[in-house]
Amino acid sequence: MALQAILLTPEVQAFKSAHNVGPFSSFRLPGDAAANRRHVFGELNDVTVSEALDYVLQTFPGYWVYGNCTNEDGGREVYFWFINNVPQTSATFPMAPAK
Repeated sequence: MALQAILLTPEVQAFKSAHNVGPFSSFRLPGDAAANRRHVFGELNDVTVSEALDYVLQTFPGYWVYGNCTNEDGGREVYFWFINNVPQTSATFPMAPAK
């Protein structure tokens, strides 16, 4: 939802219109965002989209990626994803029977 809030700001919408960027086609939350209900707090002013997305990573460890594609009409479509990078717990394997 933080990604959506960033991409729907008036400044980003104005940029989309001015540069023929099509709808942002992918709003993917970090893998466990819905499960543990963490929230991003704070207010950002005069920052780039990149800086705003980096700010989200302070709450949801990982990284973000984007795709920038040209559509059939010659416009651009941009896709954003957050990739969760929380270390997994090590798997426990049963001990081999003693001989």
